[in-house]
Amino acid sequence: MAKKRRLDLWDYLLWISGILILGWAFLKATGIINTAQWILMIPYFAAGLAILGCVFKAGKISQSIENMSTDVKDLKTKTIDIDKNLSSLSSRVALREEQIKKIDDRMLEFQNPKR
Repeated sequence: MAKKRRLDLWDYLLWISGILILGWAFLKATGIINTAQWILMIPYFAAGLAILGCVFKAGKISQSIENMSTDVKDLKTKTIDIDKNLSSLSSRVALREEQIKKIDDRMLEFQNPKR
């Protein structure tokens, strides 16, 4: 089952900055926003927030990839251990099968003695 993804601060930051840029562009295109200096800076602030959010998101993704690589290394070592244990078990099973065959042969001799 897929794990439900939870939004964090940086996801919200990306969405808010995208909405700010689109809203500013729409309001500027319709003439509602006049060109006051602080209003001209809105897209730059929004773009800065978007870049900041992307950088932090990329860092989280990078950290997740590193965690996955260490998990894969751990799995490889555990797989090697399992292979060794399986090899040991198969040799023990082969020994027991040989012993059972000898016992079966003795039982057959006992049931059908040679005259």
